[in-house]
Amino acid sequence: MLSRATDAMKTAGLTPAGFRPPGGGLTTSTLSLLAGQGYSYASPAGEREGIREGLAVLPFRWPLVDAYAFLPNFSGLRERFSGRSEATTPDEMGRAMRSSLNEHAARGGHLALLFHPFVLAAIGEPGWTALEEVLTAVVEMERDGRLASMRMDEAARWMLDHPVEFSYEPLLDDATWAST
Repeated sequence: MLSRATDAMKTAGLTPAGFRPPGGGLTTSTLSLLAGQGYSYASPAGEREGIREGLAVLPFRWPLVDAYAFLPNFSGLRERFSGRSEATTPDEMGRAMRSSLNEHAARGGHLALLFHPFVLAAIGEPGWTALEEVLTAVVEMERDGRLASMRMDEAARWMLDHPVEFSYEPLLDDATWAST
């Protein structure tokens, strides 16, 4: 399946570089399969980046995903991470993401924020406003020199070009929206 999908993208003139697994989880063979297809990174659920099996592993944190904040089928993950299963408001999500950006700027490392247009469209104007506020914070922090933002493939390339700096194992999270 991965081979067919990768070949289809290449036939369409696309060069796939990374993979974010649906639900956030990896199998024991995912990384080696991706490496075998020429991918440079994977972005599963987790807490810390690292290099494994020749791939940059650039995890995302569930609380920094818009779907986690709003969608009903993420209630188990919200319970696990925050102690409450209720959906949050767009304003609460935006504040949490901006707070994480500030913490990240102080300690460094990789941080991924995930927004899905279909989720924000369903939430409406408050969701788009929260996204705008988060992106404004990113731009301001980058302008102040407290943050460097880049595409995932660029971050992966940088990590793979500096393997000594990432000689530790990535810290992954086995929780998925499908398993809670």
